[in-house]
Amino acid sequence: MSRRVVIGILILLIISVLGGIAALLLYNARTKEDVLPIPTFSPLPVSDPTADSDNDGLSNGDEKIWGTNPADGDTDKDGYMDGEEVQNSHNPTIASPNDKLPVGFKPNQNTTPLDPAAPSATSFDSYFSDSVDVTGGNKNLTQEYARAIPDKDKSPASLSQFITSQPIVTTLPALNDSAIVITEDSSPIFISQYLNTAGSVDSIADKARMTIALNDFFESKNAYGFTTLAEAVRSSQARIKNLSVPKEAVQYQKLIIGYTEILSGTLDQIGKYQDDQVKALVALRQLDAIDRLYYPLIVKERARLNSILE
Repeated sequence: MSRRVVIGILILLIISVLGGIAALLLYNARTKEDVLPIPTFSPLPVSDPTADSDNDGLSNGDEKIWGTNPADGDTDKDGYMDGEEVQNSHNPTIASPNDKLPVGFKPNQNTTPLDPAAPSATSFDSYFSDSVDVTGGNKNLTQEYARAIPDKDKSPASLSQFITSQPIVTTLPALNDSAIVITEDSSPIFISQYLNTAGSVDSIADKARMTIALNDFFESKNAYGFTTLAEAVRSSQARIKNLSVPKEAVQYQKLIIGYTEILSGTLDQIGKYQDDQVKALVALRQLDAIDRLYYPLIVKERARLNSILE
């Protein structure tokens, strides 16, 4: 199964959960049950790709490309129309303020320059911060939703709005150069050895196990697969941190370490679905967001290093 299909499953899972979970939250609040069943989902058909069903400035065909809702002019509920966001280089599926797209970004394509010398409004360092909390915080968002929304107003729409209004983390934890064992050797042989040992983003994220975890969650509300995935990602991170890194590959090392940090934290949040179901759904949003943003960046940087070997 391709990575695109895996992400497609993820998006359908998020939408399906949002489509019916609010009423169940209200029911569970009254019956004190802990587990929410996940309903089925029938996708909205797009009959005319050239039309603009929700008058947001994006055609139905473009909505499909961007992963936005053709029946909702503001998919991420941040107050800006989807077409307006795309026109101004913002991601219409991620609520502001952390939704600015790199220069040249196109959905499902890898066009963001990582070369520091290349002209770009988005510098490499802007993807990182020294103060990033990947744990999701201490608030129980399921309880927050129950308190914030009156029982009479609890609905799929109110839950969807609550979930999309929650902030998600898309900035990577910074890794200082002092934490990297950098060597001046940037010979093709050493770069090749480093890349083979560090592994690719596909091997680290393990799309096969991700598919299984998604299927288990979708079919039986079993989130344990995400917990084991988080452990595997942390294990990969610990191994990669100990590598000697060619000077030419420092950016790749920083991307991989930062990505594995935020990925494992996000997977942990989903794995705790039984403790906080709404936070797990917010984390699914975050998982999709970081994958869309950093997967192409890591792939491009690895391709740049591979080009040195040719």
